Order: sequence, then structure tokens, then C-alpha cells
Amino acid sequence: MPAFAEISRVVKPSTFCVSFYGWNAVEAFAEAWRLAGLGIVGHIVFAKPYPSSTRVLQHQHENAFLLAKGDVRSPNADQRCPR
Repeated sequence: MPAFAEISRVVKPSTFCVSFYGWNAVEAFAEAWRLAGLGIVGHIVFAKPYPSSTRVLQHQHENAFLLAKGDVRSPNADQRCPR
């Protein structure tokens, strides 16, 4: 949680931030983002050519959330991003 408070402090208002997270701790990450004043505006999945785990499933991707600080606009249009 202290890391996201610091990120929120240094990120300019009305800007985006990308945060990777562990799928098994997504609730803790979401709470830390919320407490730091960062809202979720999108989800990104990066495919990998190799599995990082082969237990029950082969994890061949990485997850990240697109976060926003304050009132942000879509980079592709003159519209606000929902939070």
C-alpha cells in the first residue's frame, strides 16, 4: 500500500498509470489503488510465448490494470473515461 500512495503522489493529475498485479491478490491490489486515489479504467492482458507456471493451468500471460488519477480523457477521443 505505501508504494501506491507514493505512485499517486508523483503521478500528475488527470493521467494514467499501468500496474501489474498477482491474480491471487487482486483484491489487495484493488484496495491499495482505491486508497491511493487511483481508479481502474481498463484491463490489459499480455500474451507470453512460454508458460511461467504449469501446475493446474499454463500461465502464458501477464495481467495489468490501467489506472487513472483524477478526471482523465481517453487518448483516442475527447471523452471522459468511466471510473
